[in-house]
Amino acid sequence: MAMHGFGGYVGRVLGRLGQLKSIDTQSKPLKVKKQPRPPCKLTDEQVIEARTLHEQQGWTIPQIADKYKLRLQYVRAMLNYEVRSKLIPKQ
Repeated sequence: MAMHGFGGYVGRVLGRLGQLKSIDTQSKPLKVKKQPRPPCKLTDEQVIEARTLHEQQGWTIPQIADKYKLRLQYVRAMLNYEVRSKLIPKQ
């Protein structure tokens, strides 16, 4: 069986669509429960302090992770302003 383009695939998909039963449009929409946000790992003051230590005093990511008992990935994201991006230390 030679495949030429998408014709065979499209035909199979359209054939399957014809086999579908009608969709009930009268039923109530599903309610989606929002997942609660996890608690912040650090206070705003601690985030600013950690960024100050890194940017102005040269602390490394592992040093900051040890100080606050955090994973390296989270500290890296925090110091790159990927999380808590609105908290900027003063110069």
